[in-house]
Amino acid sequence: MPEILAEPAMWVVVVGALIAGLVRGFAGFGAGMIFIPVAAAAFDPRVAAGTLFIIDTIIIIPLVIRAASHVAWREILPLGLGAMIAVPAGVAVLIHVDPVPIRWGLSAAILVSIAVLAGGWRYRGPERLPLSLAIGGLAGFLSGLAQLPAPPVLVYWLGRDTPAQRIRANAIIFFCFTTVVAGVAYAASGLFTAEVATRSVALLPVYGIAIFAGSRLFGSTSEATYRRIAYGLIVFVALATLPVFDGLLR
Repeated sequence: MPEILAEPAMWVVVVGALIAGLVRGFAGFGAGMIFIPVAAAAFDPRVAAGTLFIIDTIIIIPLVIRAASHVAWREILPLGLGAMIAVPAGVAVLIHVDPVPIRWGLSAAILVSIAVLAGGWRYRGPERLPLSLAIGGLAGFLSGLAQLPAPPVLVYWLGRDTPAQRIRANAIIFFCFTTVVAGVAYAASGLFTAEVATRSVALLPVYGIAIFAGSRLFGSTSEATYRRIAYGLIVFVALATLPVFDGLLR
């Protein structure tokens, strides 16, 4: 543990975990969009994904309990089914593909997703089972690849006249589907290493405090203000953690 805390890159990840926890606690999603690019640049995409899985699974349990009563189960179940089917494919890519292209792809996906949301584009068509399964499948693939299931479902949900509380609850519960399958796949693939466990222990207090603070802020800030701040932070992180800047973090 002291050796890990002595690493300059680890303190960059601590800041990333703090911001990720605040966003996750407030909105119910977004931790992977912030934490994974930072941790993947500092360590490795595999270590980053395993670490976020552990700290998020432990800390998010109270939010899951509170969100269950606000969930639209008719929307969640098809998305969850599609996600659970596709998670193993994402894990397979994570294990067998060179991490540098993965990181370029993650940053590009994050920037495109933010541009789509901030630009006002929304899906306004009807709910259809095949579409829900496809969106859930894409989210599941991204979850297995890098604990990053949020972008597809957010673009889908935010195009509807859904209250913020419902979107937040849907997001929290939906990610439980991907978490269960990803945990099994990660364990089977050997991602839960001693390094992942040690880094998780070091980051757990910071992430937990941030989750609590973010959940307390929910409802006290306007949705428009929060979105502007969150979009700005995510864009900054996605750009600052591109592979070309590895020399500054390592």
